[in-house]
Amino acid sequence: MNSSAESKRRQNYLINVVLNMKKLFLLSLTAFALTGCMPNKQLTKTVDELTQRFAGKKYSIEPIKGEDEQYLVRIFNTDVKKRRLNRQIAMSEICPYSKFAEVLAEKEDHKNGKTQLVVWCRPK
Repeated sequence: MNSSAESKRRQNYLINVVLNMKKLFLLSLTAFALTGCMPNKQLTKTVDELTQRFAGKKYSIEPIKGEDEQYLVRIFNTDVKKRRLNRQIAMSEICPYSKFAEVLAEKEDHKNGKTQLVVWCRPK
């Protein structure tokens, strides 16, 4: 009986340690990104992806340079159902009600839990 309570307490302690490490990692990455200490664009993109993974938002939306009303959507989640849900949320966020979100290209990476979309906001 006592060993069960002790085991549960240790388990809760380890969970708290891991959560605190994630928060510390997120804060460090955010601080680096805000101070501009990362001149490498690929590294900055990776930091942004990691920040979004650990933060609440599980997708990113970036306008595509040189293309009107086209956006690159990256969705991060290991679970396919959650990725699909986040896809719907992101699609509704991209285009205003007067336009229709049309997917021009889609790339699924089930191994890494990522989906990438190219979305065009076309008139209805």
